[in-house]
Amino acid sequence: LDKTDAETPVIFSSHNVEQERFGDIRQPLFEERVQRRVKALERRAVEDSDLVICTSERDARVYRETYSPRSPIAIVPNGTYESDLREHRPESAAAHECRRSYGIPAKATVCVFMGSDYKPNVEAAHAVVDMGEQMQNNDQATHFLILGSVGNALSMRDIPTNVTVTGYVEDDFEAHLDAADIALNPMQSGGGTNIKLIDFFARSLPVVSTPFGARGVDATDGEELIVSPLDAFPEVIRSLAVAPERRRVVGCAARHLAAEQYTWEASSRMLRERIIDEFGPF
Repeated sequence: LDKTDAETPVIFSSHNVEQERFGDIRQPLFEERVQRRVKALERRAVEDSDLVICTSERDARVYRETYSPRSPIAIVPNGTYESDLREHRPESAAAHECRRSYGIPAKATVCVFMGSDYKPNVEAAHAVVDMGEQMQNNDQATHFLILGSVGNALSMRDIPTNVTVTGYVEDDFEAHLDAADIALNPMQSGGGTNIKLIDFFARSLPVVSTPFGARGVDATDGEELIVSPLDAFPEVIRSLAVAPERRRVVGCAARHLAAEQYTWEASSRMLRERIIDEFGPF
């Protein structure tokens, strides 16, 4: 940090605890050396800034325990765009075409997970594959969609027939979410908060999440989402599969929560107000 103007505040905005995130990314060479450098740079940023911004109280706590911040830490949550807030459209032509293109039975309950090729996401995707294998011969037809580059880390030889790995999706991304009945957030590690959780909320999808996956989001279990230990996900999925009205109610409540607290526009207003409180108008 080169503070050439002593009166100009320096703000460090962190989306993750970077030393943790780096440990979750595969590095072929000089891993320990680069990790030490990342930690040193993060320490300098946290300790020398006039204001530190984190997306969750959990990350703020890690910063306080790991470093010695001399300045306040503000919590400004991740979000979704207001334009993405909408009702779920499972009966749309695009949703039906998406199911048809993957050979998903018309009456199957479709569960969706999405993520990039990042160690915590890969861990969660493997858990989804395990669920698919466990529920493959279940009386209730259940199909799992795994969206995003996280699929690059999965071995196609080990994928059961009721799991579809799509890879990166762009043009018909919304149709994939409408084709799903339930969204899954089986995260067990990682930093920050899971933006995918808010993206699911925005589309009115009922979400089943681990307690860790729901960190940093002020949602109530049983109202805006269903919180469950990972090993109980299949049981929760079965119960939601035969309860379409409950899925609808939870999904709508999640969308309203996102609209009230978790949009980028709301976070931007919150951040602006905090900066004005700390440093005055600009």
